Amino acid sequence: METLIDMTVLPGPNDYAEWAYRGSGVEGYWADFAEFLQDYWTTRSLITSRLPLYKEFALGAVFTGMAQGREPENYAYIAHCLDKGFWENYLSRCYVSPEVRETVAGLARRYKLGIV
Repeated sequence: METLIDMTVLPGPNDYAEWAYRGSGVEGYWADFAEFLQDYWTTRSLITSRLPLYKEFALGAVFTGMAQGREPENYAYIAHCLDKGFWENYLSRCYVSPEVRETVAGLARRYKLGIV
């Protein structure tokens, strides 16, 4: 199995939170990024503590949990803005190298391919 998509810089532990927060349009629900980050890690820890070992979860669940704690009546909008901001930032840091693109195209001409 081969990695098809690479990132310009591998994210650190707090990067996902920052990508969701900065430019989301809903930053005002937290005093600053430090408060947002604390809320992010608290919510993330709460979610993971309820899951079986090694069970993955969608990051959107963290944003939803955070938003529900801030603004129960408007949480869906806040969570949407955080999720949208995260994915825009995440995708802006992803690329497919020319070599991978050429290799996949060549293999696709010969084989039926699937991406996992």
